[in-house]
Amino acid sequence: MAQVGGRRSALDDSRRRSIYSKRRGGDSSHGLVFTDGSTQAAGAEDSDPSTGTDEHMVAADNIGTRDLATLAKLTEDTILSELKTRYDSNVIYTNIGDILVALNPFKVITGLYSDEVALEYFHDRELNRIPHVYRVSQKAYKSLMLTHRHQCIVISGESGAGKTETAKFLVGHLLSMCKGEGTLEQKIMQVNPLLEAFGNA
Repeated sequence: MAQVGGRRSALDDSRRRSIYSKRRGGDSSHGLVFTDGSTQAAGAEDSDPSTGTDEHMVAADNIGTRDLATLAKLTEDTILSELKTRYDSNVIYTNIGDILVALNPFKVITGLYSDEVALEYFHDRELNRIPHVYRVSQKAYKSLMLTHRHQCIVISGESGAGKTETAKFLVGHLLSMCKGEGTLEQKIMQVNPLLEAFGNA
């Protein structure tokens, strides 16, 4: 799986299995589960400098403009210039207010969707300021829990833009956050066939 940002465990990737989430009363905890049955709580992982994931998270936060809505002058030229600056540094996600712009890199970007990065965008953490598809699911989940109202996420783009893959990452992250909430998890899982139908239309 491709990865970006955050910290990455120095443990062998072959041991990693999934993200766990536990809820007891009003408390919750989460982390990583490995194939040998061992677990690692969120925030306990060791940083591995060789992966470059920390550097990428810094780049995603500092290269160009994170949120184009904050620019003094917002024109087609400035938008394209900012997106190109970030894209050239393998930063494919940029916000324009509440809209997330994602550019298809047509390659694997190391660290972009790692388990450690997913945990940085979990529901019990502050809304992450760095643009990412996981931030969209984090915000939707937080709003759902706070307001108890339906949430809608629109993914649009031309053919080949990566809509289906984006939807898979988004739904996968939502499922990771709602583990332990059986009814909610089942409802989200039922969305998958519908997404596939639209993605293959």
